[in-house]
Amino acid sequence: MVFERGRLASTPIAKEIFVLILALPFCLCAIAQAQGEVGYADGTPFLHRLLDEANSWSDYSCLTEMHNIKPHSITVTHTKLIYKKGPQVRIEIQGGFRHGTVLARNAEGKCSGRGGFFLGGIPIKIEPNSNMLNLPSGYNALRADFPETYAEMKELVGKGYMCKYTPEPVEDSELGKKVVLLELYAPDRFMTEKVYLSPDEKHLPLRWDSLKEGRVKSKTWFRNMKINTGVKDQLFKL
Repeated sequence: MVFERGRLASTPIAKEIFVLILALPFCLCAIAQAQGEVGYADGTPFLHRLLDEANSWSDYSCLTEMHNIKPHSITVTHTKLIYKKGPQVRIEIQGGFRHGTVLARNAEGKCSGRGGFFLGGIPIKIEPNSNMLNLPSGYNALRADFPETYAEMKELVGKGYMCKYTPEPVEDSELGKKVVLLELYAPDRFMTEKVYLSPDEKHLPLRWDSLKEGRVKSKTWFRNMKINTGVKDQLFKL
């Protein structure tokens, strides 16, 4: 490259290089903006629609598979979750030494439990805010239904959290299908919740990840969801 008194020589090549140098910051900025968007949009109106839809259900049930993720181990718990507007919640643990254990909350907000086969079917008294109900995600097990968790997310957005989603479905390698992503970020910009939703108009949850300071604490899969089947109140009285 030729210099004349500290300036680039006015050759055609030098001029092209000079133009490229000037344009480089703008190109990098455009690339960064494109990568930052990744098809996301403000998720607050979408979250409100999900909450309204969940609140319209009279009841639902599904099978869950929760992975409690620790630095050196993963614990897997299988349950059947039954919800009825009230809210009333029943959780039946499936598999392991706690198989058959049931937790329930009735319409009056009273919580109770019953041990499974290996625990002798013993009745369990449970306070609504007992630590034994805390899930790895941080949610109370008997308040982890979709209407209540969506409502909590909405409340957090009102307190400064940021919500975003993908208006167009994106491919997910773990689920092996396209999904709509809903993500919640704390004011410190760490993601706290990531929800994988079906791409159809119902947008039913397929998986729910809870994170703390960027680390995934739990992953929960939802399968065999059934809505408005006429669940009886007696199920929530142990």
